[in-house]
Amino acid sequence: MKIAGDDVTSLFIPECGHFPAEETSQELLSALHSFLAPYRALGPVHKNVCR
Repeated sequence: MKIAGDDVTSLFIPECGHFPAEETSQELLSALHSFLAPYRALGPVHKNVCR
């Protein structure tokens, strides 16, 4: 993915195969929580996008 993005971060979750949401859900949620934390402070960008 590094050729497709400017700011790419890798994460290795031990003992996880192809389905992290099913196999290691708590580890995935923890990683997503940390990754998305800076964006939460920005608040909603667009309201009523899906009308």
